[in-house]
Amino acid sequence: MLGLPEEERNGVFIAENAHRSGSPTQDLQGKRSTAQAPSLPLLAYGFLLTGLGTALLGPILPLLAARHHLSDASIGLLPLAQFLGATVGGMTVFRRPQYSFGTGAFAAAAGLSLFAIAPALPMLMAVLFAGAWGIGQMIASSNVIAGSRYTQNRASALTLLNALFSVGALLSPLFASWFTPHMPLRSILWGFAALFAIAALLFAFERSRSPIDVPESTSAAASDVPSLGLPLFLFFVLLLARYGAYESSFNVWLTTS
Repeated sequence: MLGLPEEERNGVFIAENAHRSGSPTQDLQGKRSTAQAPSLPLLAYGFLLTGLGTALLGPILPLLAARHHLSDASIGLLPLAQFLGATVGGMTVFRRPQYSFGTGAFAAAAGLSLFAIAPALPMLMAVLFAGAWGIGQMIASSNVIAGSRYTQNRASALTLLNALFSVGALLSPLFASWFTPHMPLRSILWGFAALFAIAALLFAFERSRSPIDVPESTSAAASDVPSLGLPLFLFFVLLLARYGAYESSFNVWLTTS
């Protein structure tokens, strides 16, 4: 090796290292695949936002009822629209959950923006359903992304990230109580919509810098997952219905009484 010219020595050196560690192109692709969007800070921000958005409706229901002259029976349709939207959003996550995160953030921002200027109950329900659909997309996709990305400590990672959802749910009524005496409801809703719009823009920025790759083994791994039996499925449906009932009771009606 010492008797070779410098160019040949360099050529041999490159060939040897390529044999040992793979081509530079493969290394670059490996680095790109490990830095996928959304990043961990954006995931954490998304969990916090979904908590804020989910718990916002209850504290502002009296303002909405007075603004649109709605009875208790009519105003109760809004939590129904929110719950249905979030449920449908969680059930319709895309094959690539990263896209559901970005789409959900955009839908939540658009839904809150239109909710602020909706003139009547039917429009309020429609745009609230759309915004809640976006929040449901974000919640489900964030859990899927975190669970598939942090496989060694999946339980602790999901617990910590979902704790941010709880923090957001606790902060939302506080923000509503602080801001409603000093700001119009429309401005408050637009402020929350701006937070979701920031998440959508950050995702688009990260998406442009780190393409989303789906491992080839995804389909094979998905086919190995056992199917959910009907009794167990109905059991989870019952739990979901009870959760929705309790959340509506404690988060919506108790905060307005």
